[in-house]
Amino acid sequence: MNSDNSKDYKDYVEEIDLQRYWLVLKRQWLPALLIPAVCLSGALVWLLLSSQEAIYQATGKLLLVVDRSTYLTGVGQEIGELQTVGRSDPLQNQAIIVESSSVLEQVIQSLDLKDEDGYPLSVDGLRDNFDVDRQNDTDVLIVAYESSDPQLSAKVVNEAMKTYVKYNIALNRSEATVARKFVQQEIPQAKAELDQHSEALRQFQLQYQIVDLDSESKAAMGLVANLDQQITTLSSQLAQLNTQAYEQQQQLGMSVTQARQMELLGSSSVVQDTLKELLTVQTALESERSQYTTNFPTVRDLEEKEAALKTLLTQRIKAVLQQNNLTSGAPQITLGNLQISELDRQLMTQLVGTESNRLSLASQIASLQAQRQEIYQRLGNIPTLTKQQRELQQRVTIAENNYLKLLERRQESLLAENQVLGSAEIIERAQVPLMPIASEQSRLKYLLAAGVGGVFLGVATAFFLDLIDRSIKTVKDGEALLEYPIRGVIPHFKLEKSQDWQILAEKQKGIPSSRIITLAQPQSVAAAAYQRLYGNLQLIHAEPFHAEPLQRRLVVTSAVDQEGKSEVCANLAVIMAQTGKRTVLVDANLRSPTQHLLWNVDNEIGLSHLLLGKADLSEAVTVLDDNLALIPAGAIPMNPLTFIDSDGMEQLLKLLLTQYDYVLLDTPSLRTATDGVMIGKLSDGILWVLQPRKADMSSALSAKSLLVRSGTKILGIVANNVNIQDEHEDHVSNLQ
Repeated sequence: MNSDNSKDYKDYVEEIDLQRYWLVLKRQWLPALLIPAVCLSGALVWLLLSSQEAIYQATGKLLLVVDRSTYLTGVGQEIGELQTVGRSDPLQNQAIIVESSSVLEQVIQSLDLKDEDGYPLSVDGLRDNFDVDRQNDTDVLIVAYESSDPQLSAKVVNEAMKTYVKYNIALNRSEATVARKFVQQEIPQAKAELDQHSEALRQFQLQYQIVDLDSESKAAMGLVANLDQQITTLSSQLAQLNTQAYEQQQQLGMSVTQARQMELLGSSSVVQDTLKELLTVQTALESERSQYTTNFPTVRDLEEKEAALKTLLTQRIKAVLQQNNLTSGAPQITLGNLQISELDRQLMTQLVGTESNRLSLASQIASLQAQRQEIYQRLGNIPTLTKQQRELQQRVTIAENNYLKLLERRQESLLAENQVLGSAEIIERAQVPLMPIASEQSRLKYLLAAGVGGVFLGVATAFFLDLIDRSIKTVKDGEALLEYPIRGVIPHFKLEKSQDWQILAEKQKGIPSSRIITLAQPQSVAAAAYQRLYGNLQLIHAEPFHAEPLQRRLVVTSAVDQEGKSEVCANLAVIMAQTGKRTVLVDANLRSPTQHLLWNVDNEIGLSHLLLGKADLSEAVTVLDDNLALIPAGAIPMNPLTFIDSDGMEQLLKLLLTQYDYVLLDTPSLRTATDGVMIGKLSDGILWVLQPRKADMSSALSAKSLLVRSGTKILGIVANNVNIQDEHEDHVSNLQ
């Protein structure tokens, strides 16, 4: 099996594996069987010691009907629906009310129930034999009571149902009263809210002069079209007047302002009289100049008078223009300017009239454009006004509907308060039972309950014990946890009693222990498992990413002690030797050596003597068979690690490779010491011996972490002493 197919151990533990659960029960079979047996025994003893008095059971039926009172507050529930909070079952709630202390106390008082000592029966004493349950998926509750008195059982059931119905009616009436008071308190507030929203809508319509925004919008669009038509017509007329004014100005050779000024001066009597007087003086001056010289007194007087009249004329022109706000653009005053012909006067009059009409048209157009802009602004505000009006209208509508609903609820609550409303009625009264409850069936029921409960408790205990057990329980668990391939599975085997006695004799005869099963029983299943292990080791070099020579120096170790690594090492050495390979078995466990005990040989000279240089290789080697030799541990040193981590150990392994095909080294467990890691660096790989139910997870993970950090090559796992019956069948079958 490749490590690429291994799962994360956490995911593996959480997967649904029925066979895994079955294996848990097989491992924890004792508590899984003991607890149900104790429960059944206790139930049986209790039944034998309990009273065998005949018990009678009476039953009655209650039908849960519609409940109108809870709808009267108008919370949105349909009429007749039983009210609940959350996801609770309304019928279950009613069943609890039937069994409540208030109902049972009333039953005790009404029937004057007594206990065995003559005292009033307690509620708990009545409830012990009282039961209320729902009949299948119907709206019917079954009320039952058990008693040694058949008549009393029927009385209790009927009284309980009657008391519950009265209680239900009183409760519904109180709910109707509460509903009416609540609605009565809400009506003034709802009315005030309606008035407030109505007034807000009215003020809004008054503020923006709104009657009908839709009609107003249509009328405004028609008015805009009419205004556009008028503006177009007037603009055309204005264009004609502009053309006419321009032609008149060109003909007169003056602007409109100048034409107004000249027309005003021509019509002013003050200016014209002064002009006439000036012309008279100028005429006289010309006449005098023709007769006299410039210095003649008459000429000088006329010149002075001319100058005075010109100054006076200029002042009067300015006064007339200022009086009529026509001072800008005043022409140069000359006799020619002031002496206007009749034709020019008519042209001036026409130009002034044209300008007056043009200004009037421009004023009308501006007025019409202002009206159109005002209408457009009003139209632009209509969507906003419509939205505001709609919101205010919706508030009014909601407030009005709420107010009307509250008025309706008040009327309904008043009617309900004056009526007898209930959500339950008795459809079947309890009859006096004629036959007691079958005692044998009761015993079987109790025994069955005890058995089922015991089984569940036993299974739960078994899984709990298995959960707190941190050992590696199966080969599959070990493979998933360590993520190394399984190279071999050595099944559990037991020696016969005669062989156990033979072990004592073997020590006297110098014969190997019967635990070396490959010698004691070469045809056994366990011996075949060692042969498969050897074959799998031969195939390692053929696996992907392992294109290397065959491993010749193999270190055998384990996570904890007592996992059988020494026994695995000895049996594997026998298999290698039986294939014709020269094999040497080195007991490198200088802390607690066991190979000399398994092979029943002397341990006087061994590995420690070789590393100290106190013995030769030929002296330390014990020949066990034709192709098999053993180097025992020898004397146990004070600090074994200094012997293991030495140049002598490296040189010894190199020397052994020159004389043997395989070198197997038995080392201490990784929890005991790091000797196996140190020797593993000098070897071709490490075989990890794992015995289920012996190594715990923390020790195994610590050992793996140590090997990973050291960079030692792990060839795989050898599962030792495996009980095949406690393993996953599909997993073990793939490994065998």
